[in-house]
Amino acid sequence: MVSKKSKNGKKATSPSNGKPAINPADYPGQWLAWDSARRNVIAVNADLKALLKEVEKLGESDPWVESAPGFQPGFLEEMSKPKEGESENIIDDIKSTIPDAEEWLDTPNIFFWGEKPRDLIGTQGEFHLRQMLRELWSGNFS
Repeated sequence: MVSKKSKNGKKATSPSNGKPAINPADYPGQWLAWDSARRNVIAVNADLKALLKEVEKLGESDPWVESAPGFQPGFLEEMSKPKEGESENIIDDIKSTIPDAEEWLDTPNIFFWGEKPRDLIGTQGEFHLRQMLRELWSGNFS
């Protein structure tokens, strides 16, 4: 095995074929294919079909395929954008949906890991606020 430090500073290993190590943490939300021994990542791709084609070309007969934890770059930003019928200002949507919205915005909430909803506005956490509103509007969440 060859070892090196990944982008996030953690040690990662690679096969002795001299290829650089692949650390799953460096590929959030992407598909990973591990060798049959589940020791080394042999391919990474955002598209599952493309990943499977890569694995087939490598001749790996029994890969382990999984999605790396996290979201692909740009996903949260895209999903946080208002959709048709939603306000650019999320507070307007909250006020039109949540009774006692000002109090709700300033109260730590278990659905947001104990954070106050207001503290999530303008951060990646705003994605979760928008998703919660969308669930409420669709009737999937009460």
